[in-house]
Amino acid sequence: PTATTVHPTAVGSGTRPDMTEPSSQSSDSGSAQVGDSSSEYPKQLHAGAVGYGPNYHVGPTMTDKIAGMKEVVKGKVTKNPDLIQHGQERRTGVLHEKERESDMQSNPFEHADDGDSKQHNMREQAATVAPEGTDAASQQRQG
Repeated sequence: PTATTVHPTAVGSGTRPDMTEPSSQSSDSGSAQVGDSSSEYPKQLHAGAVGYGPNYHVGPTMTDKIAGMKEVVKGKVTKNPDLIQHGQERRTGVLHEKERESDMQSNPFEHADDGDSKQHNMREQAATVAPEGTDAASQQRQG
């Protein structure tokens, strides 16, 4: 990078940017040698292990644990064994796993697109009438 290509806000206060050009001869010191010798990207070592993926938090969250405990207590007070079981499943993460499995089993393209869904998605709009005395108004009256 030259002094003209480095934006002043990219450099911290009291520091100077490195104006030296990178060497064209690069030893195998971690630089990318994929296809282009002028590539400035370093070699990828993490293989995607650092990002938040869909399985980042697979266990029950603190909210699930509290809600599950609340359902267990409510089920014990009302003597409802189904609610107790549901609360235990939520607290241990089994309920979340069941939901994930059902999502994986379901096909999002299974339902055919029918005309009703398009009617529900359309927004209602008032009829537009041309101003009185114009050619458009006379054409609208005639149909």
